[in-house]
Formats: sequence, C-alpha cells, structure tokens
Amino acid sequence: RSSDLGGWSELKGFDLAEQNQGIMGIVNKATPLYVVSSVRASFPDRASLLIQMQASLWSSEALLPDERRLCAERLNALVKDAEDDDTRTTIVESTANLAPIYDLLNP
Repeated sequence: RSSDLGGWSELKGFDLAEQNQGIMGIVNKATPLYVVSSVRASFPDRASLLIQMQASLWSSEALLPDERRLCAERLNALVKDAEDDDTRTTIVESTANLAPIYDLLNP
C-alpha cells in the first residue's frame, strides 16, 4: 500500500499557441493556451517519517518551503521523543491537518 501523500513527477508543459493548428490555432490568437501533464508521485511505505510529514504539508499555500521543512523536523523530533507507538502514529497522522490550519490562519 502506498501513501496518499506525495507530489507530482514527470511534469510537462505545452504551449498550444506555438502549435497553431486547427481550431486550437483560432482560439490561441485571442488567448494563450497551455496544457500541463504530470503523474501523481507517491511515497513507498518505507519512506522516512520526516519525508511523509513534509509531503503532508506540500498542499499548504501559506507555508514557504523552509517553513514546511522546519515544521516537519520539529514534528519528527516529537515522534522520536514519544514514549509509545500510539503517540507516534497520532503525531504523524495529525500532520495532514496542519496544512489547512496554516492556510486558514494566513492573513
């Protein structure tokens, strides 16, 4: 089973204005048209907890890349300090709830 956390890979962009073929050429004269193609990347089960927690914060538009990294590192430290597996699991699973909270609090 792979995690639902992850980003995108094999990202490709196409400028259809350069193609200028058929009906797309008519549309592109007035408005530029771009198409993006990608593949959803997922992490294997063996991915480190730090990577999983960083990935769960990727969806936040409010967090900068350094903030995501620091937040995940702090949570990873809490996981390492946790005394039992239930607490560790709770911390990792709750990381997914942080992105919407940060987005809501963003001014």
